[in-house]
Amino acid sequence: MTKDEMFELLHRRILRLDETCGDLPPDSDQRHKLETERDALSQRQQQLAAKIFDEQSSTYQALSGQLKAIDGQIESVIASLERFEETLALLRRMVSVADQLVGVARSAALP
Repeated sequence: MTKDEMFELLHRRILRLDETCGDLPPDSDQRHKLETERDALSQRQQQLAAKIFDEQSSTYQALSGQLKAIDGQIESVIASLERFEETLALLRRMVSVADQLVGVARSAALP
């Protein structure tokens, strides 16, 4: 997956989380938990935007592949409130993988 494809995946996931949160009552505990993970994912996306990646490295390929796989799992469970905890766990894994990507990239400000 290219860096652009990774950003598009994260962007789509954040938008889908916004839609899902909008379907829940404003005072819902589930909504607040989803919003927390959505905000964390958005922060990681912003951090990743300031990084340069070697898209051919095995580490990048493995981590971006994990993001794609987790995103697919989230899509299969997010609409079901009965599977809320599974959705939340998957979102936390996605944020963790995004953290790892931030760690393997180098700053765009470096020469």
